[in-house]
Amino acid sequence: MKKYINLIVVVLMVLSFSFASLAMAEDNNRNNQNKDSLKDSLGSKKDELKSDLEAKREAFKVKIEAERLVFNQTLKTEREAFKAEVAKMKEGWKLNNAEKKAKFCAGATEMTTKKFANVMAKFDEVSAKIADEIKTQKDAGKDTSKAEDSLNFGKQKLAEAKTKLSEIKALVPADCTNMTAETFEKIKLGARDAKNLLKESREAFRTAVKEIKVLKGEGDEDDESGESETDKD
Repeated sequence: MKKYINLIVVVLMVLSFSFASLAMAEDNNRNNQNKDSLKDSLGSKKDELKSDLEAKREAFKVKIEAERLVFNQTLKTEREAFKAEVAKMKEGWKLNNAEKKAKFCAGATEMTTKKFANVMAKFDEVSAKIADEIKTQKDAGKDTSKAEDSLNFGKQKLAEAKTKLSEIKALVPADCTNMTAETFEKIKLGARDAKNLLKESREAFRTAVKEIKVLKGEGDEDDESGESETDKD
């Protein structure tokens, strides 16, 4: 009888161990399933966020292209209107006396040596700050190609504006008494061209900032800064 009792005890112990092993196996299997489910969920979320970012960037690209077309057309239209206005002013220049001519040259000198120069110096600072932020985002593994393109375009237009400014300076004589109507026209149109180039540069820098904001997940709201001195005729 004792032998049977011992056998029963052994069987019960084996069964208990087996059930414990089965329970442990089920727990491990459940944990593995939970881990796989969590991994799949995280992967799906990551893909969803990536897809959302790509969609936002594509929508942003379309928006910027549309705005750029309108912007460029506006500049073109305004320049043509200004050109017609200058043509009328050109005829009036021939009738101006020495005092009025001297006043114009003083204003042109002020514009080229101070107003334009100050704005261009500020643009150089803005360009450097944008470049630093792009580097930060690039080091973080972000695709900064669009922001870099906009920054480079802005720098290109800024360089062209500086070249145009040098051309205007060379046109302004020390004595305006005998300055021709043709030179007057060249100075006026050159100043407008320089201003438009700065507007293009500023717009490109703003686009670069918007692209950086998209990369940082901050949206693409514009940061309006008001008119610069060169925005005023």
